[in-house]
Amino acid sequence: MTLKSFHITYHIKILMIKFETITGKQYELNFSSDTKFIEIKRQLSEKFFHCDVNRIYLLFDGSVQTDDSKLSTINLEGNKRFIVVYIQPTGELPNIDEMVDNLLSIHPDRNTCLEALERTQYDIEAASNYLIDLIENPHQNQPSHHHPNTSHNHPNTSHNHPNTNYNHPNNHNIQNNNNTNNRNNNSNNNNKNNSSSNRGNQDGKIVQPSNNPFVYTSPQKNTPKPQDDRCNIEYPGLTKDEIQKVVNLIPPDFEAQIALDMFLDCGKDLNQFKEILGLNA
Repeated sequence: MTLKSFHITYHIKILMIKFETITGKQYELNFSSDTKFIEIKRQLSEKFFHCDVNRIYLLFDGSVQTDDSKLSTINLEGNKRFIVVYIQPTGELPNIDEMVDNLLSIHPDRNTCLEALERTQYDIEAASNYLIDLIENPHQNQPSHHHPNTSHNHPNTSHNHPNTNYNHPNNHNIQNNNNTNNRNNNSNNNNKNNSSSNRGNQDGKIVQPSNNPFVYTSPQKNTPKPQDDRCNIEYPGLTKDEIQKVVNLIPPDFEAQIALDMFLDCGKDLNQFKEILGLNA
């Protein structure tokens, strides 16, 4: 299992959930404030390659949102406009890198191989046939243009991909794809997963869990921070200086990729980004 991170944006009475696939394609889902989390799970499952969504956690306190919880029951402090959540899909993850490596023997472009897998719900045989057909009929099956984030080297490419071979209760014969290495390399997510059993939520009320890995704490203002390794990542459309400014504002356990996405959503407005994080409150 793995945890996927998304952020929810408040738009007056409408809530929008934005998230990206491995190829950088963005989706948006709109909800009213009285939407229950079971409906959010259903729509995420449809967009999330039909992977069962097991649980949804709130980042700022780690509480699990029950199916009957409503978005309106979440109390946002400091007029925050974003809620960062983690969803826990059921089942095991396929080894995407290995699947792409196999497809490179058919088509030399890695991005095209990734898109073939995405179009075919990560069925390696169907993806192979898609690529063969693409080569034989190049004008009939043109791959769509990827999001600008497609080509950058995302550090979690092989670990944070939605699952297509999950162990659904009605489909016990689906074979898992080389998951041992994925789980070992994805120890941070597994640690979060293993500590989730003590988290809880009662009737939509926020419950503070013990030993919570999701606690969001703002960094001390005007406190110099040592050089963060996350400053060394590359992100299309952002300079090294912009990346460092964003990384210096977020806590150590906050995923840099999400923060940089949010920064771009703000139009690179650092003050607006601080407001979203609640640093100007």
